[in-house]
Amino acid sequence: MIDSGNINYLQLDYSVAHGSINANRVMNQKTGNQIIIEELDREFIFVFALSALSRYRVNDWDKIISGKSSNLISKIRRYLQTVQLLFPNFILNELYGRILSFYSPARAGSLGD
Repeated sequence: MIDSGNINYLQLDYSVAHGSINANRVMNQKTGNQIIIEELDREFIFVFALSALSRYRVNDWDKIISGKSSNLISKIRRYLQTVQLLFPNFILNELYGRILSFYSPARAGSLGD
């Protein structure tokens, strides 16, 4: 297993909230114009593209996950880890129409007692 280090949820949440993650711009191939997409859409498109790649380009997918040709798999895993942290919040924000942040609950008392 590849470990790309810890992902700090607070730092990720801050980056998204303050627009310092600018990967939500895509290029329209026909017009050359940039299109801004929402983070939820970007995450869905990414996961859809991975599933299509793994289903229809099996040999290419095998090379990617084996890490033989590049370190792309570590970047994919890192991105999927961030999606796992942020996606539930994005869904709740859309459902409630406002920005909600949820953090791991604090522990009360000691675990040994």
